[in-house]
Amino acid sequence: MTGNQINRDTVKLILNYIETDATSTYDRYSYDKEKRDAMNKWDRILKKIIFGKSEKVIEINRGLICSNYLIVNSFVTIRKSATLEK
Repeated sequence: MTGNQINRDTVKLILNYIETDATSTYDRYSYDKEKRDAMNKWDRILKKIIFGKSEKVIEINRGLICSNYLIVNSFVTIRKSATLEK
């Protein structure tokens, strides 16, 4: 992951590595946004490896019904033209 410009500290958080230094005692921020962004980037990297090409990924609001789309973790990979229905 770090080879793909994902911050080493974020990777440690994703892997649930526990730090024992003084600042970790007082740092209570959850880093959820940073972890989510890193996992979304990792998802795109894996898709590129698996499918052999990069695909345009757009975030959608939960609760939408999609036809003719591949949905992964509330993201849509556009495969062919289709419409989003509410």
